[in-house]
Formats: sequence, C-alpha cells, structure tokens
Amino acid sequence: MIKFIIQAAIFAFFSSVVHADSHSEEKTETEQKIVTSKKLENSEERMNKVIALQEKREVLKKLNIAWAAYKNNEYQVAVDQWQELAIEGNNVARFFLGLMHSQGQGFDQDDVEAANWYMLAADEGYIPAQWRLAILHYHGSGVPQDYKKALDLYTTVAQSGDPFAQKMIGTMYSNGLGVQQDRIKAHMWFQISAENGMALALKEQEELAAEMALDEVALANSMAIKCLETNFVECDY
Repeated sequence: MIKFIIQAAIFAFFSSVVHADSHSEEKTETEQKIVTSKKLENSEERMNKVIALQEKREVLKKLNIAWAAYKNNEYQVAVDQWQELAIEGNNVARFFLGLMHSQGQGFDQDDVEAANWYMLAADEGYIPAQWRLAILHYHGSGVPQDYKKALDLYTTVAQSGDPFAQKMIGTMYSNGLGVQQDRIKAHMWFQISAENGMALALKEQEELAAEMALDEVALANSMAIKCLETNFVECDY
C-alpha cells in the first residue's frame, strides 16, 4: 500500500513537471512570436521613414530646380516642376503656379486661375496663399470683391506675424471695409504693424491719432500691447 502511494506521488510529480515544461514551451513560443512581430513592425516603420525621407528629398530637389529656373526667367522649366508637385498636393508649388498666373509668367495673365491655385493651398492653411487670396478678394480680381472674406484672410495671416496683413486690417477698420468702422481698432492694428517694421503703418497710425481723442489713443495702445502679449488671442475691447 505504501509502495503504491509513493509511486502515485512520483507519477504526479513528473506529470506536473512535464505539464509545466509544456506550458513553458508554449509561453516561450508565444513570446518569440511577439518579439518577431515587433521586429517586423519596427523594420516596416524604419522602412517607411526612409521612404518618406527620400520622398521629401525628391520634392525639395524639384522645388529647388523650379525656383532656380523661375529666377532665371525659365518659366516653362519652373512650370513643369511645380505643375507635377501641385497635382500631388504640394502647397508651395500651388502658390507659385497661382503667382505665375497672376503675373503672366509662363501663362497668359489670369487672376481667375491664380485664385483657383491659391484657394487649394489656402484651404490647407498655407499662409502665403491666404495672403495673396486676401489681396484678390480685396480688389475683386479673379474672384468677386468681398471685403469680409478679405478681412478674414488678412486676420489669419496677421496672426502669423505678417506686418502687411496687419496694416491692411488697420486700413479696413479705418475705412469700414467689410467691418464696422472703428478707429481704435484701426489704430491698434497700425501700431502692431508699425512695431513689426511697417513704416507706412506708422504713418497711418500717426495720421489717425491726430483725429482721435487722447483716451481713445491710450485705449488703442493698451489693446495693441495686450493683443501682442496674448499672441493675438485678446485683441478686442
């Protein structure tokens, strides 16, 4: 009886060891699969990064070729490079195609076509295209004249720090174009533009200040400071 009990205990012990070894082998195999999968993912990620970097280099190369050709008045070469990139969604290329249409370089002068290219880039947040499109809306060139749309675009560009756009907002507030006339806000934007180096804005600011009450000028000055300090978040009364 005792002998039977000992044999049963020995059998149970070895069974548990075999089971543990089997479980360990299964766990090891699973872990190896996970490691292999992660290695494949890492390899794929690295490869994608290499491909993306190579694509960026190719785009940069084409942009440089186009820019060099443009500066040398070799417009067809520039168009060939920018056209391909623009179709692929490059906003720099879209902007320059718009500029060339607007200025009649390599194309017949056509503000409608220029506006189409600008809009593609502007809709994706490309600041230079938004700036040019604002000008077209302001003057009604290639698009219907729309001071409100021009003001919205100028405001977006102005918030990026562009002194020309900041000066134009001042002009629009000063003359009530696309917005209710407001000399205080006009003065504020002229001041911001002037502080960013726009000499013409300083002249406009001084002329406007001569027509304003001292408390209005003081308020405009404090608003300009607050607007800049808050990175264009708080630019109102």
